[in-house]
Amino acid sequence: MRKGNNLAVYLVNLSISDLLYTVSLPVWTELALGRPVGDTLCSLVPVVMYNSFYTESGLLCCISVDRYLAVVYPLYFNWVRQVRTAVAVCAALWCVELSIHIYLLHQTGALQDFSSRRLCKEGMPTAQADAHIALTRVALGFLLPLLIMIFCFHQIVLAQRDSASLLARERRKVSLLLLLLLVTYVMAFAPFQAVMFLRGVLEQ
Repeated sequence: MRKGNNLAVYLVNLSISDLLYTVSLPVWTELALGRPVGDTLCSLVPVVMYNSFYTESGLLCCISVDRYLAVVYPLYFNWVRQVRTAVAVCAALWCVELSIHIYLLHQTGALQDFSSRRLCKEGMPTAQADAHIALTRVALGFLLPLLIMIFCFHQIVLAQRDSASLLARERRKVSLLLLLLLVTYVMAFAPFQAVMFLRGVLEQ
């Protein structure tokens, strides 16, 4: 990580989030195959998965805002784009995500009965409290970051378009890259969020 490279801080945390999410997948495979999994591990894995999932979404949102400030306001907000600020933002994001999930576990009673297999079982139909949680996750964990990313990318494209120092070919490359990033985000996150939304609406 280069000194002064705040973007690298976000990317390192994004890699950690991806790694934690990947580590949880073999346990889900074991559950899908009907193989025995320890009760505590069975409850811990969903917490790790959801926390990593939404932390990743938040980190991508932070990267978008960072690029927005760097391109649209290059002479301002220098303190926001410092390495120590990025470290503080990432630490706060992890803590907030973990705190939210602990709170949700407490509200649904799952925290008090954490060693049971409740968390790794999908109730059919979804309980009303779980449905509200699912809809909140979709709104705050997917739609809000998506709207922020769209705004940031749109402003970056406008700023690049007004820049006399960039050639038309370079502007097209920037626009294409931002579009690909947005499409990748939607393709990676939207299917699971769509299922959560439909279950939250239809199974209450």
